[in-house]
Amino acid sequence: MEQSLLVIERIALEALEGRTLNLDDLKSHTGLSHSILTAVLHNLIERGIVTKRRDYFEINWELKAQWLPLVTDKEGVKAEILELFSSLLNEIQRKSGSAHLRIQKIWLDKNEIDKLKIKFQEIEDFIKNVKERRKKKPIKEMTCDRQVLFYGSGCYDDLVKNILKAS
Repeated sequence: MEQSLLVIERIALEALEGRTLNLDDLKSHTGLSHSILTAVLHNLIERGIVTKRRDYFEINWELKAQWLPLVTDKEGVKAEILELFSSLLNEIQRKSGSAHLRIQKIWLDKNEIDKLKIKFQEIEDFIKNVKERRKKKPIKEMTCDRQVLFYGSGCYDDLVKNILKAS
């Protein structure tokens, strides 16, 4: 069994989360072409992650213990983040109106770092509240229309040392 999932496999799973969908609905939810989606679904079925009943697909919760480590694999999640971040940078370079990214290199004292952590927590709380509202008052949401958010900070020295280790 492979160690991780591709981004296109993950988007198909996100679309199926809590739903049973036919191929056309999955195409709408994921934004993937028919041929790519068919290949992705075939792979997910072979791995036991997705089942097909008649013309409908759903997550195979009965075999969750078998496939969950594949979905939550740290290296796989890291690869997904890198792929999405790289794609975001490409979108910004093409000057897409839907993509935004800001990077700042600034020295912060202990008090300012604590304030920054509070701001990050405010973002987490905002996202959590949006998700809770969606549970109480669901809207017809397409997986491919979700916003992908990146936020965080790190010490410049640590980041550069990590880059040098990877080289």
